[in-house]
Amino acid sequence: MPMSDGPARSASRGHGDDPLIPSDVDAKPGVDAASDSLKGYATNVVADSAAALVGRSGDAAMAASAGALHVSAVETVLDALATLSMPPQDPEHLRQSLLAGTPGLLLDSLGLVDSLSAMEFCIHLELAHGVVITPDQLEEMADAQALLLAIQGSPREV
Repeated sequence: MPMSDGPARSASRGHGDDPLIPSDVDAKPGVDAASDSLKGYATNVVADSAAALVGRSGDAAMAASAGALHVSAVETVLDALATLSMPPQDPEHLRQSLLAGTPGLLLDSLGLVDSLSAMEFCIHLELAHGVVITPDQLEEMADAQALLLAIQGSPREV
């Protein structure tokens, strides 16, 4: 008998017609997740999670601290990107995308397109911010959100 990796999924792969949204995730009341953009849906999920965190803890300062940590990670990334031999052309657009948590924002779109840019980026992160991420670790990250989470969770050595 084969082992299951988790709960059984319905035959439908996605929410409504959207294959990107799992079928076991309910949309917010009044929001049609199948027709809503993935970004809008993700924003709704993040807002609900933050509200639940504040509701559980009763402490709005905890949610504000998490937001400040995210902003700090974004600024750390932008600072390191500015030091690349070929920095991004539109850092303000990147800032807005990173702050908004745009899903699927690839590291290539940040300007980390080759081994030299990855090495420059990692060196600056470590020397200026005390964040140790190797180029190999960077290469394994799926997107910019994974990078931000790694920075947020990294002990600062400076």
